[in-house]
Amino acid sequence: MQQTKAPPSAAQAELEKLQTEMRQRQQALFKGLDKLKESDQEKAYASISAKLFGEFWPKYQKLIKTSTGGVQVRARMAAMQVAQMGPKPALAEQLIADIIRENRDLPEVAQLAMQLRYDNFDPGKRAKIKAQLTALGKSKNTTVQAAVLYALAEVTKDTDAKAAVPLYKQVIAKYAETSYAKQAQGAIFEAENLQVGMVAPEITGPDHEGNTFKLSEYKGKVVVLDFWGFW
Repeated sequence: MQQTKAPPSAAQAELEKLQTEMRQRQQALFKGLDKLKESDQEKAYASISAKLFGEFWPKYQKLIKTSTGGVQVRARMAAMQVAQMGPKPALAEQLIADIIRENRDLPEVAQLAMQLRYDNFDPGKRAKIKAQLTALGKSKNTTVQAAVLYALAEVTKDTDAKAAVPLYKQVIAKYAETSYAKQAQGAIFEAENLQVGMVAPEITGPDHEGNTFKLSEYKGKVVVLDFWGFW
């Protein structure tokens, strides 16, 4: 017997509607932006971001106040993106604090941990991000715990790949059944074998004529490896 999918709650339906509305509005406002001069693009982007903030920040705030659970987490994370690209990025920090205080035991918070990891591009934010992740790590939810530990390892890897390895190993030991454990295995291989200055692992494959070659055959020569694929 085929199970039917339960309809979304009113709050979830409102969130999905709001996200669709925002995507469509973004596409309309940003259309043709790439045709402007670089100096004009920056001004236009700032103007559009401010406009989107003015239109959607109040709507997300209303939804946050009237929702609970996973919907509230997702609404807060969507509002974070609105704040970060708008004129008041500091509001995103308050939303993170709200999630840590009120929602950190919910599985949806694992997504926030990974988002914080990718916000790590600014070196000035690393200490704050580590503190936020550590606070999220106090969650009672094992999925969130695994995501936080993996994210901490990733943030650590950006400055010290060797120091990140014990953290990745903890992810594998403590949360073997999660997807983060599988990702940690690949990250350990990268940290131990693919760092600048290391000898590249052996690679064997066919050339453009179908002949098998080894990377080691080109030792002493300049080699450019181009990895690509379809996902």
